[in-house]
Amino acid sequence: MPPAASPITRTFSASSPGSRSCSCCVRGYDAPIRELEPRPYRVVLFDAGGTLLRPHPSQEEVTARVLTEAGIDVAGDPLVEAIRAANARLFGGHGRDAQRWASESAIREVWLEYYELVLARIGVPWDRALGGRIYDAFGVAESWALFEDVLPTLAALRTRGLRLGIVSDWGTALVPIVHAMGLSAHFGVAVVSAYAGVAKPDRDVFAYALARIGATAEETLYVGDVYLADVLGARGAGIEPILIDRAGRFGFVDCVVVRSLVEIPAHIEAALSPS
Repeated sequence: MPPAASPITRTFSASSPGSRSCSCCVRGYDAPIRELEPRPYRVVLFDAGGTLLRPHPSQEEVTARVLTEAGIDVAGDPLVEAIRAANARLFGGHGRDAQRWASESAIREVWLEYYELVLARIGVPWDRALGGRIYDAFGVAESWALFEDVLPTLAALRTRGLRLGIVSDWGTALVPIVHAMGLSAHFGVAVVSAYAGVAKPDRDVFAYALARIGATAEETLYVGDVYLADVLGARGAGIEPILIDRAGRFGFVDCVVVRSLVEIPAHIEAALSPS
């Protein structure tokens, strides 16, 4: 992996070589919020996992492959249910300790705890080395794919002259994954929590991204799939949030919600030309 551009961020150029989910949201609104605040938007920052990237072919299949290589034949519904239960147990609460995502070692421990829950659910004795192999399997680009709406959206935003960046709670593997997937040409900066020493929803991680990309909060949007980390985190830094909810998991929340990233350019156009 090439050296970091700084302890917090990697800065990409066109010539560069190639989460989790959360059940918490604000419900009870009479109608969804459909429009962005009218601001002079010039920058769009994105979360990575669940927003730009998804496990490939799936989280279950990558996990099952590692287990099979270890001589453990578990797949199908039991593994799916085990992963669902681990998601609910570890990521489904209403609180969030940002420091758990603020270093490579801390992030690794989160996922080791996660896979200990998964293995216990399917009756496999805990093996820390095996948990580490599962974690490492997700540290390569081959275990990830772009959502279909990503490239058309990035192209549309860049055509409109907007600058793009990534702010993600992820381990150090994210940067080579982004390079390998050909995303470097689209993003001017990527702020990764494992390098930053700070994670969402802490406003400092957003403030650093703004400083690196040379923008103010007033002219910036942030797009993510987790209400607590992404919506509240961005808003705490003065950035207008958009929640991407492809599966329709959320009820009415106090921000703009899109089912596809391709909706975002139209929202920006409307905000720049309010009626």
